[in-house]
Amino acid sequence: MTIGSPVSKYPQTALIVRRVGLESNTQAMNLSRRNRGGGDPRELALRDGDEIRIGAYARRQRLRTLAIALVGLGMVVGAVVMYLRIRPPAGSLPSRTYPVVVHCEACGHEANLQVPFDAVFPIKCPRCGRMTALAAWRCRDCGKTFVPESTREDVTCPECGSEAVGSAAAKP
Repeated sequence: MTIGSPVSKYPQTALIVRRVGLESNTQAMNLSRRNRGGGDPRELALRDGDEIRIGAYARRQRLRTLAIALVGLGMVVGAVVMYLRIRPPAGSLPSRTYPVVVHCEACGHEANLQVPFDAVFPIKCPRCGRMTALAAWRCRDCGKTFVPESTREDVTCPECGSEAVGSAAAKP
């Protein structure tokens, strides 16, 4: 009988001889008798059609798989480190406010305030405490600060009549 030839009485034994490369059919039969409970992982692997790799090729295959896994792990660790390095510190996050010059209609007080983004004008005046402080605008031609008469889009300066006007944002 040659190695790798089918054996009618023990077909699994012939499969083990062919795939694993055992030296004789007797060794395969002893292996089969010893592990009849199905505990041999080689036998289970061969039943499923997998191959058992031995030798230098198997070592290279394991090393390549290990190298790919280590590179992937290194990339994940690198991404976490980069995230932690470029993330701004908790105290340096931008505030939820913006600077604005306000003019109180009741007392005439003008002040630079930090106003929340969701604030609705008129707001409370810092001097008199009334809800009459409005956002001021500045003319870029004459430099006068004023509160526009209406909320129309075509606001003009009451002093010089220029249309070159905008919000009078306070200097940070």
